[in-house]
Amino acid sequence: MNFKFPKTIIEGAIALRNNKQACDNFNIVYVLKYCNELTNASYRYSEIRNFMLERLRIYKEYYYPKIGGFSLYKNRVSNMYYGAYLSKGRHEPDIYGTPLFLWGISLIA
Repeated sequence: MNFKFPKTIIEGAIALRNNKQACDNFNIVYVLKYCNELTNASYRYSEIRNFMLERLRIYKEYYYPKIGGFSLYKNRVSNMYYGAYLSKGRHEPDIYGTPLFLWGISLIA
């Protein structure tokens, strides 16, 4: 992967606090991880590290410890996927949020 301006991308990503759902949380972790690698962890590393640790705290808000798994949205499962009805939107984990959050955790680690 080769971003042309990883430092500029890091600046923008750190400024974001986008965490409304699993995709938002994953996208920012993915971009920061690879931009950090492109700069050899030499650009704003401590801020990136703190940002990632904060992401883990945010991830907990989407986790269901008694059941296991994550939900795409806070406090509810996604009820539609590309226009198809999936669920009643209950307060439970889902098959879409769980792998995204787990992938994000693995990138943070």
